Amino acid sequence: MKRTSMIRLVRMRKQVRSYPLVPLTAAIGAIMSGCSSDDRVPGYVFINAQDCLRSLPHLAAECESAYETSKQQAATYGPRYRNEDDCEVDFGDGACTTDSTYYYVLDDDRKRITTRTVLHAQPRMDAFVARPLFEGSRTLASEPLLQFRNKGKRGYYTVDGMPVKASTSGRVHDAGAFGSRFLSVSSNTLSRGGFGYKVAAMSQYANSWSSSRSGSGWSWGG
Repeated sequence: MKRTSMIRLVRMRKQVRSYPLVPLTAAIGAIMSGCSSDDRVPGYVFINAQDCLRSLPHLAAECESAYETSKQQAATYGPRYRNEDDCEVDFGDGACTTDSTYYYVLDDDRKRITTRTVLHAQPRMDAFVARPLFEGSRTLASEPLLQFRNKGKRGYYTVDGMPVKASTSGRVHDAGAFGSRFLSVSSNTLSRGGFGYKVAAMSQYANSWSSSRSGSGWSWGG
């Protein structure tokens, strides 16, 4: 079995609301050694850069970069709602912020360009998923996560509605899809419950993608 250099972790103290606190020494050690029983690309859910740093102390700069990049992606590509109340129905009280979008409009007489401002609400990034960019890499590929509050579908999702299945420790069994996908800015403004439609639309794609995955047993760089 191919092995990469090991790093020592005493305990990963996760505080993600969805997951209880559990030790991760054995789990992360297996990932770093390149051991993967089904050759899929492992990753982890982190709530912020400090959470990432506690688990990967040798990747301080990479953790910070992954966190900041994910925040920017959440603001750029995240779902937009008509108002904050509609947004909070899907993501919980206090989970959304209001922002402005500016549009340039050409007047009817085509002689003057004016600016129009449209207010919208967006959910804050709740966590991010990170994985090695390639086998043995120290660079982290990452993607922002939102915590959906809908009954029966609670959990972490990407900004376009793809579910992220993590263990109680926060480990994502196969994270190969995340951090390298093309994300687009949505032109649609959602009403309450609107994110559920995105989740439904992505579920079939996610299932078919997952069933066809194969890899080489990637590992975290040491």
